[in-house]
Amino acid sequence: MDEISDKINQIISRIKDIHTEKKKDITISNIAGCLRASYYRAQMGKEVSEKMVLGSENHAFFQRHFKEEMAREGYVCHDEYELKYGKIRGRADMVCEGDDDGIIFEFKFTSVPYKSNPFYPFWYRQLQYYVSVAKKTIEREWVGVLIASAFDLSSWLVDVVNIQDPDSVLDMANERYEQLARAFETNSPPLPEKGRWCELCGFRSYCFNQRLV
Repeated sequence: MDEISDKINQIISRIKDIHTEKKKDITISNIAGCLRASYYRAQMGKEVSEKMVLGSENHAFFQRHFKEEMAREGYVCHDEYELKYGKIRGRADMVCEGDDDGIIFEFKFTSVPYKSNPFYPFWYRQLQYYVSVAKKTIEREWVGVLIASAFDLSSWLVDVVNIQDPDSVLDMANERYEQLARAFETNSPPLPEKGRWCELCGFRSYCFNQRLV
């Protein structure tokens, strides 16, 4: 019995080490949002709220059934699909391939499923990066689709993202990647990206205190 417990404890310790390292991985979701918030999230973690748990549950339910419905439309879909081009990489919620076209989906569950949501620009930019990577790496026509839904699916937003110049989008992505990488290397947070999202940011108090020092 003790031998089994010791083995499991060793495995959990290894997973903890992996988790510690992974927190500083720079992915598309990190560089699409506020870089300073991404830095703090890696350094300090993030408290899990009831809304986050509810969102995760709805996300899994929605994604499962959405995949089934897309299959009826003739698409083959892959969950948590990794897209990578150079340093820029991330896992899109769902990538669906038809005969000639491809659609990259990002699902968001929120109490404000509208373009007026303060985080909407980050969601849109995240899809811009995914679509640009896909256009550079996979031969077919790609678009992105952002679906932002209320938690009870009573209302939702569908926004299509088209990219004509993936190179310029990826230049911007690489620049933001380097900014965050330098922040980790120097142990110094990036400059704040001020906007309406600051009011809802979990690191708001810490960020403002740092700026006053």
